[in-house]
Amino acid sequence: MKRTLMQAIAILIALFAASNLQAQVTIGSGENPNAGALLDLKMDNQGMSTKGLVLPRVTLNMLNPGTPAGLAASIGGSGAWDMDGHIGLAVYNSASRETDPSIETCPGIHIWDGSEWQAIIPYPPTSETRVLQSVTPKGLTHLNPANASDPMWAFLGKSPGNYPLGYIGAFTDSRPGDTPQTYHYTRFYVGYTSVDSLFQITRNRSCDQNPAKAVVATETTTGEFTFEDGVWMGENLRATRMPDGTALTLTSYTSANSLDFYYSYPDNQAANKNLGVFYNYYTASGGGITGIEDYSRFQGICPNGWFLPTDHHWTDLENGIIINTSKFSSTPDIGIANIVPYGASSSPAGIAMKASSVINGVASNGTSKPALQGGFNAYLSTGTANSSTIPPPPKFGETTYFYSAVNGNRLGAKMRGLSYNSTSMSHVNSRWQVPVRCMKN
Repeated sequence: MKRTLMQAIAILIALFAASNLQAQVTIGSGENPNAGALLDLKMDNQGMSTKGLVLPRVTLNMLNPGTPAGLAASIGGSGAWDMDGHIGLAVYNSASRETDPSIETCPGIHIWDGSEWQAIIPYPPTSETRVLQSVTPKGLTHLNPANASDPMWAFLGKSPGNYPLGYIGAFTDSRPGDTPQTYHYTRFYVGYTSVDSLFQITRNRSCDQNPAKAVVATETTTGEFTFEDGVWMGENLRATRMPDGTALTLTSYTSANSLDFYYSYPDNQAANKNLGVFYNYYTASGGGITGIEDYSRFQGICPNGWFLPTDHHWTDLENGIIINTSKFSSTPDIGIANIVPYGASSSPAGIAMKASSVINGVASNGTSKPALQGGFNAYLSTGTANSSTIPPPPKFGETTYFYSAVNGNRLGAKMRGLSYNSTSMSHVNSRWQVPVRCMKN
């Protein structure tokens, strides 16, 4: 309070000086003013007072009035006030406007500086908490690493020379307690997503920072770009433990809904190097994932540094193979005109994703290159799981399916399916034990 009074006194001194007063004045007593003062507020010859100074009390309805008429109106006046001539005008704003940032004001002394009203004591900063509610991808735009002139490379801060499509190499998954497994992996696409992010925002503009005065709203941020590097395993996962070493239990193929179980096919013996291992969804996802429809990354049973792809990732993979079919298979390029949207029921990429193989006497009719040469190399080894038939499962060699991290619980998930008698990859729902492919972070 003492500081505010002293500031007010200094303001009044400046005002009187600006008015070119020619006399010294004392207010509050008949005492002579001090020699160095034009205006002296005191009640005795010691300069003391038991009373204070009251500034004009106004309701500021704008801080940046912009015009002479606006300056007058900002404190309830009329006419047009000289904006420069009123520099130094001091008022006490008695109004609190705490919910509208366009006219936010707090009580206190304000000084006109020629363009806006300045608070002597700055307002408390607005506090803000943002909580992400959802992310809506607007689709992946594929980039061509051979086209270095595309301005999006520079915009994303990436060098196309670091992202060639095709076979990359091999890595070894050495998780605790499990036999180390080496996998080949390939870059099937690169690109960028545009996403809309919905936030719940809690803002507190109150002059006293009272939490009860916080305002909660939602806000969508649009046009954010994220680089996507489509590096996938070219082989099915063969782990028999979780990444932290937690053991999984070998079970019969008909126990598809058991928790933390896996199945080795075709005869439930040691995992086949090419065919991999069956997992139920609970195991594959590391506990179950519900309703994921974006580019979130859940490791699940995948090795450290890898994750279980979402439904959107699978669509991006299919489209990458559709665009550059001949790079990953012996099929000519299907072409960008045939890419599919999110939510499609199938895609024409299936023929180029199936391994060229014969399993259980059934030819796959696929054209994928081997994993060592950069193909997706999907073996038709899943069969069906809706029967109590002793392994191998029915239709072994005719079909295969893969999990995605979408709409899942411990029983089911959105999946991708391939068949020996179809050139397409189908988008299905299932509760089966099936193989897993992982993407690189």
